[in-house]
Amino acid sequence: MLSGMALSKGGIAMTSDSSTQVTQLDLRALRLGMSDTFSTDELKVACFDLGIKYDGLPGEGLETKVVELIGYAQRRGRLQDLVAYVQQERPNLKLSPKVQTVTTTPGALEEQRAQHRYALRNDRRDIYLVHTLRPSPGRAGWYDILIYLVAHKDAALSTVSYAEFFLGKYWDNRIYKATNDEGFVGIGTKAYGPVLCTCRIVFQDDHEVLLDRYIDLEMADSVSRTGETRVGRRVRYKAPLGPHGGS
Repeated sequence: MLSGMALSKGGIAMTSDSSTQVTQLDLRALRLGMSDTFSTDELKVACFDLGIKYDGLPGEGLETKVVELIGYAQRRGRLQDLVAYVQQERPNLKLSPKVQTVTTTPGALEEQRAQHRYALRNDRRDIYLVHTLRPSPGRAGWYDILIYLVAHKDAALSTVSYAEFFLGKYWDNRIYKATNDEGFVGIGTKAYGPVLCTCRIVFQDDHEVLLDRYIDLEMADSVSRTGETRVGRRVRYKAPLGPHGGS
């Protein structure tokens, strides 16, 4: 029986035992299946349907584009989306996972986690999504919330062109674009409940990354007691509050 199982990058399930059973999607079968059954035009349609820029995939030729598309989906946690699409469009294509037993050396899992962490930082270019809040003046139970980007250590927000924030149905399913305003990229809103925010970041060189953050109110009581406020005044575009204040 497997113990301590966790999902790793690339859809690999591993344990902390030295002898480990690994379930992994057969990426070679996916690559060959897509290369054999999709034309270039059909691959372009697939990218469009999945919200991926075909022209943004490096290289030339169908097989190269397929490889780059699979790699793109892996890095952004969208491999299952791609597989589901392929299985829908090509139901006769066999993409069953393969199971094998491997022996891990001491420190191998830690190294895998370190590589995964590095890949995340590299893809995001050390730009992260954060939020702060304070009680809304004159509105009990409501909070002014600032959602914005920060740069880690040597990273620079000047590399960001703009960001698109999405808060869901209680904000009318609108996308709120915030351009880089002298190193500040963010929006402000009001809410009385938590909400999941997704943020599409577009860098100056057109590199894109999708981040998300759960806008919780766990610090609300502490903020209310201390009177501390961290909501900045440089917000240029405020998202309207939803009828229920959160989702």
